[in-house]
Amino acid sequence: MTRERFVFQPNDPSLSVKLNVEFRLIKGHKSSKEGADRPALLNLTQDQVICGNNIFEFKNFSDREICRDFVGEVFWTFGVVFI
Repeated sequence: MTRERFVFQPNDPSLSVKLNVEFRLIKGHKSSKEGADRPALLNLTQDQVICGNNIFEFKNFSDREICRDFVGEVFWTFGVVFI
């Protein structure tokens, strides 16, 4: 991740899908509530016409929080409204 782009490469080497999105196209983000039986999810929302939403599952909530906080800082810098 940089302040300009969100780039994601899956851990699974058999998957060739790679997400490479400019932050200016991301309209907001949501995250799942923390809990013992809940997955650590981060949902980046985009314009539905362009691409829709991208949902990421993290191994743990602390990793998700690091990513969520970085995304929030970038949004604050560019004045994006949170959902």
